[in-house]
Amino acid sequence: MTDSLRSMTGYGSGSRSSDGLEVACELRCVNHRYLKVSAHLPDGLAGLQGSVERKLRDTIERGSLSLTVQVTRENRELEMPLDDRRLSACHKRLQELWEGINPEGDAVQLADVLQAYALSEENNGRKEDAEKLDELLIAALDEALDSLRLMQVREGDHLRAELYRLCEKIENCLSMVQEGQGNALTQLTERYLSRINALIANGEISVDSRELAREVAVLTEKTDVTEEMERLNGHLAQYREAVDSGGRVGRRLEFLTQEMLREANTMAAKVNRLEIASVVVDCKVEIDRLREQTQNIE
Repeated sequence: MTDSLRSMTGYGSGSRSSDGLEVACELRCVNHRYLKVSAHLPDGLAGLQGSVERKLRDTIERGSLSLTVQVTRENRELEMPLDDRRLSACHKRLQELWEGINPEGDAVQLADVLQAYALSEENNGRKEDAEKLDELLIAALDEALDSLRLMQVREGDHLRAELYRLCEKIENCLSMVQEGQGNALTQLTERYLSRINALIANGEISVDSRELAREVAVLTEKTDVTEEMERLNGHLAQYREAVDSGGRVGRRLEFLTQEMLREANTMAAKVNRLEIASVVVDCKVEIDRLREQTQNIE
């Protein structure tokens, strides 16, 4: 079964709400050689920092990932019910505090009692909301991760098409090198033999025919890039296979592009025909473009 090819770049968001509470999550991911996680949670959710980061690390393989969480509470002031018992207790305690500060002062005003009562109720409500917030955060985070992964898969589909296009251009370059290489080796061998035979005819050197053939073969082998092309084609085949399989293949693909570039550099150092050298340079350019695109893959 083929997995999706995923880009590291992506954005995802998710939100959940219940009883006047809303938790919204935003995830942003950009390219990075390894996995870097930055999670910004409000104070009320700080206790989940560790579990949230573990969840992100279990889901994402590579990339610089940033999570932002925002909590919104509806204003419940108008809906707040008055509890006579708690209101009376609040008034009594507030009066005691006021008399302790100003024994000769007036009685506590109703507005002061209501304000203190509202603060007390809000604080109690926040304690009751804590468990609910945890549940909302996990649900919102799951939605944001799903959204992020969906975008990364879409980007990965575009990347796959571009990677195939670049692989084909590299293969075309190698075909041109192979075609020119055969003619170049034949011409080079003939040129070596012609020069050596001329020296023999002039009596400047004397050499055994078998030794001559061996030395000419050694000279031509120094410009023969057949082995490098075979290895490069092999790396290309492995690259295509990894792209086809999908999943978390970014590191493997990066390694293969490094090996391709190594072989291309060796070819550039060995060829001695200008037209072939030009094609090898084009091949190196396409491999470098392939390497750049590969760095986007998770």
